[in-house]
Order: sequence, then structure tokens, then C-alpha cells
Amino acid sequence: MMGIVFKTIILSVLFTLNIISSSHSNEPCREKDSLETLSDKANAYVDEENYKEVFNCSFILSEIHNDVDGLSWLGYLYYEGLGVNVDLEKSFEYSLLASEKGDPFATYDLGADHYFGGNPTVPTDYEKSFEKLYEAYYELSHFDALGSLVLLYYYGIGTEKDYQKSFELLSRYDLEMLGDFEKLLFAEHLIRGVGTEQNIELGVSILDSLSEDDYKFADYELNILFGKDYLNKEARELKSLYFYQKERDSYMP
Repeated sequence: MMGIVFKTIILSVLFTLNIISSSHSNEPCREKDSLETLSDKANAYVDEENYKEVFNCSFILSEIHNDVDGLSWLGYLYYEGLGVNVDLEKSFEYSLLASEKGDPFATYDLGADHYFGGNPTVPTDYEKSFEKLYEAYYELSHFDALGSLVLLYYYGIGTEKDYQKSFELLSRYDLEMLGDFEKLLFAEHLIRGVGTEQNIELGVSILDSLSEDDYKFADYELNILFGKDYLNKEARELKSLYFYQKERDSYMP
């Protein structure tokens, strides 16, 4: 009986929350709305991918409440041109304000995009890029900053080249937790034997797995290593050492 009552209560709560969410999604954000209501409406519109209304809600959140989420969303929306025309100057302005308030997403965007050459209205500054990515990952626990931070350590962009550090960062996680790009970098460490003991067989197996998942950059690396017949695993022989000599310029805008 207790189980039935408990399930009934839970279903009632979920039903009520669904009604509230649905009602919010049908109403535009208004200046008179509370901070909580604005946030709820914005989240509902995000789920619906109604970015025009996400922008409206974010603008009110930022202008009236100086809310960090609103500032962060405006930075992102202006950069991507979602719900509003692209405006890279405004994107940088709002991202900077949100980052100063400790927002991990805006801090990451500054490091990965604005300071890394992804915003022509902002001078490229690799040291600032590294600082923001370091802050996003280590201080604000933003996992998405991992790959970019590893890349900077690996090629010495904005910081000293440190293979041990780049490999240590990747080794913190099970391989399945890493994205395709992070797996590719992990494989490169193993194949080159930098930051860790060389293990070409394991590195190539990771590239093969990525290739099977249609990650084209893995095919590119395998082609360099074994030539155009790289898919014929039985006949593979190393054809080129170029793979081991890639330089940082290849990864800088």
C-alpha cells in the first residue's frame, strides 16, 4: 500500500511540474517575471530549441537581474547567431562578464574560441586562451575544456610544452569517457611514446576503433602511418614517420 501511495505522490508531482514547464514554454519572458520564472522559461525554450525566446529571456535576465546564466547565454547566442544575428563583439562582451562571475561555459568559450583566433574582433592571445581553459577545467570543473587544454600542453601553445601533463590529464579518465578528439590525442601519445611508455599497438587499436566509428581524422592518421591500404590490417607496414613529427603550427589558426 505504501508503495502505491508513494508512486501516486511522485506521479502527481511530476505531472504538476510538467504542467508548469508547459505553461512556461507557452509564455514569453516578461520584465515583470521573477528571476526563478525567467530561468524556468528560458530552460523550457532551450529544450524546445526556440532560441528567439531563449535570447529574449536571457536578455531580460542579464539586463534586469545581472544574472550570470543570462550573460553566458547571450555570449553563446551572439556567437552562434541563434535567435539573433551574429555579433562577435557583443558575444565577447557578455562572455567576459559571465566569466568574471565564475561561469564555466563562458570561461571555456573565451579560451576555446575568442582568444584562440575564433573571434576576429578579439586579438588572438594564446596565453589568455590557456589561462581561461585552465580556469574552466581546474577551477570551475568544466569537463569540456579537457581536450583543448590537453592540446595546448601537447603542442606548447600559450604554455610550455608538457607531454607528461597532457598525458596525465587524459589518463584521469577511462577511455570510454573521452571524446573522439581526446582519444585521438591519447593514441598519439602512445604511438610517439611521449609522456608515457611507447605502445604503438595500443595507439593504433584506438585509431582503428575511431575509424570504425567514422571519425575521419583517425583515417587521416592511419593513412599517414600505413599508406593508402591502411584498412588491410594483415598487410600493414609503417610507411611514414611524418605522424611522429607533427608540429604546433598545424593546430594554430
